[in-house]
Amino acid sequence: MRRFENDIERKSSVIYFLLETDIVGKSKFFDRSKLNLAFAKLNGANLAFANFAGTNLSFANLTGADLKEANFSGANLSGANFSETDLKDIKWNSETLWPDKSQFDNAINIPEDLKKELKF
Repeated sequence: MRRFENDIERKSSVIYFLLETDIVGKSKFFDRSKLNLAFAKLNGANLAFANFAGTNLSFANLTGADLKEANFSGANLSGANFSETDLKDIKWNSETLWPDKSQFDNAINIPEDLKKELKF
């Protein structure tokens, strides 16, 4: 992913490949509780419909990512940057760890329930 740091199109292609082959998502090859994307640079990536349930995304850079309908149930998102992301219809549960609300600068479509939970 570092090779494509400034190439959003290629970065998105890699992420799609990982999702389509279930390396990320249903996690056939990895124990989901051990999937670690901490500090990942996923800014600008199209991650709509991704299943990040149980994934460690702490301190990941998700700036400008399309996260529509992504599943974050039980995910560790502490310190992750959601600036300018699209959060339409995302899913989460009581085990999801969220970053401080300051990490949502200019995010769009933040669900009302999440706004309440994070005290926006």
